[in-house]
This record gives sequence, C-alpha cells and structure tokens, in this order.
Amino acid sequence: MKIAYFTDINLHEPNGILTKLSMQCQEWIKAGNVVKVFSVPNTGKIPEHTPQLPFDFEIFDSRFSKKFHNSGYASYIRKFFVTGKVLAALKRFQPDVLYVRDLIWYPGLERIIKSFPAVIELNTLLESELSLIASGKVQRMHNWGSLKSYSAAKGFVGVTKEITSFYTKKYGHQGITLGNGYTVSTVEARQATTENKSGRPQLIFVGYPGLAWHGVDKLIELSENIPEIDVHVVGPIVEENGLKIPANMIQHGFLDKAPLAELYQQMDIGIGTLALHRKNMTEASPLKVREYCAYGLPVILAYNDTDLSGQDFVLEIENDEDTIRKNIVRIKQFISTWQHTRVAISKVIPLIDYAAKEQQRLKFMQSIAEKNKQHT
Repeated sequence: MKIAYFTDINLHEPNGILTKLSMQCQEWIKAGNVVKVFSVPNTGKIPEHTPQLPFDFEIFDSRFSKKFHNSGYASYIRKFFVTGKVLAALKRFQPDVLYVRDLIWYPGLERIIKSFPAVIELNTLLESELSLIASGKVQRMHNWGSLKSYSAAKGFVGVTKEITSFYTKKYGHQGITLGNGYTVSTVEARQATTENKSGRPQLIFVGYPGLAWHGVDKLIELSENIPEIDVHVVGPIVEENGLKIPANMIQHGFLDKAPLAELYQQMDIGIGTLALHRKNMTEASPLKVREYCAYGLPVILAYNDTDLSGQDFVLEIENDEDTIRKNIVRIKQFISTWQHTRVAISKVIPLIDYAAKEQQRLKFMQSIAEKNKQHT
C-alpha cells in the first residue's frame, strides 16, 4: 500500500508530535508499505537545511510566505499558496490512501482531502480547543470550513473513544479508536529503579506553554501543598503566567531528547494533564504520558486515559478545578507506594507499544483504500 501522510508539522523541529509521526511511519514501512510525508509547516520561517529523518518527505513553501516570516501570517499564506503544489506532488506519488493529521481549516484544505481516499487522525475536539487558544475569527473560519474538509474524508482515527464518537456521529464516517502509543524499545537505558539519590520524591511534568488545559497552576498548588516533594516542569515557563513559583518547583525549559531521558531516570512519578475539563473533555491519551510509562514511571492523571485507566501504576484523580485540594492524601499515598519503583516493562508494552496499534491502523487504511477501488 502507498500511504501519503499530509501534515502541517514542522519537520525541522524535534518534539513529541514529530516523534509520534516518525514512529508511525517507521512501523508502516516495516510492514512493507511505501510511505511519504507531505508537510506544509505551521511555522513562520522554514530553515534552509534538510532535516535527517527515517522516512521520505517533501516540504512545501511559497515565495509569498517568505516575505511574512516574522509575522503570524506566514503559515496561513504558505498553506493557501502551495495547495496546487501539494496536489501535483500527491498526484505524482499516487497514494492508495491519504493520511491526514487534523489541521485548522484553511482555503484549499478540502481540495487536498477530497482528491484521494482520506483518513483523518483526530487528536482533540478541535473546536473546543480553539475556543481557548484562537481568536473568534479563526474559530468561525475553522467551524465553517471543517464541515467541508471533514465531510470529504472517508474515515476517522480518534485517539480517544470520546473524540471518535463525536466526529463519526457528526459526519457519518467510519471510525476507529487508537490511543497514542510509544515505541518502547527506543528507551535503551531503562533502570530497574529510579536513580533519585536525594531522598525526596521527584515528580515530572512535560508540556507546552500557554495551554490552559495542562493545568500548570495546579502544579503550583501541588508543590505548595506537599512541600516534601520536588516538581520538575519541562516546557512551560511559569513566570510568564505571573504565578509565584514555590521553592520546590524546578523549571527546566525545553529539553532535547538526551537530557530529558537523563532526567526521567532520576524521577519517581510522571504527571499528566490536570485541567482537561477546561476544553470540555473527559478522556485523553497524551504522548508525554506514554513516554513516562516507557521509562517506567507511574503516573498521576486528572482524566480518563484511553489505554491506561484502571492500572495499578495510575492514580486517576477528578477532572475538575478542585482536584488537587481534594486528593492531597491520595497523592501522598501514591507517591509513598511508588517512590524508587519502576513499572515493569511487561505491563507497559501491551498497553502502549506502537507495533500492535499500527497494525490496526494499517488494516483500517487498507479497508478504506479497497472500498475506494471498488467504487472507482
């Protein structure tokens, strides 16, 4: 099967989303498929150098967007003006199926999606998320345009049951649910116990700045209410939010793969999203939580996890504003139980490893491709 992966991920910038895309593509290639990624980066300026990636790819830019690379308009202009180039490149590739990571709508997107049998990967309830991070104009444009682009698809893959159910009911397409995964074998130096030598429990949260549903303010509340722990924050800079930082909260900024892996070895507990209710969601399967688990970290979550809920190494607390205050005793007990203890890899692999998940995804894409051939 020939699979074209269409996305607006910046292939030059290592992050969790690119890691996921790479893991997916490598599994598809190992299964005997021909895979190529087509990227129209959602970023201002595209670097001149060619990224080193384990899959074939093509990156699209326009001379118009280069004039606006210092403004917020560059990615929008780029997407609009390269639609013809993308379509021409896809027609040369002639995919059996077009796999699309969910995108904020822009003029031309539905032209791409309806040109080939398309499967859209849904990672969030995008309408709800945009209400927190985008202007009213962007929200209205997306809500209007997505009716056409999502209707043009042939199937959906949602990362939670909640997301899949919402979109399949709205658009009437086939859909499957596959929680986010992780290639556990990529974690080479996985210790049997934590390397924490301080005697104080070490907790870690990895996220992005400016996302209210991550609940960085609740990390502060956690640190203040349990002063005997240290909370490491990777990604968001709390000072930017005007919040007072407790002495036991340690900010690292963004870390590359190697220093983050080294930090994981010193941690006792991973912390997932703490305020998912802020975008009206109850279920999730975040990439960062799968990475915690791949390193053997037990986790604290304030939502239902598609793959992990119910496991003994998961503490699931309420998905509401008062969850930290209400669960201090439970959190302390959980930390005491799991400090210095890694989760057995035999428990983790069946729940999150990409190998089995990608076989299911490929089977679904194959069914979409075959139906399209029958109709044509």
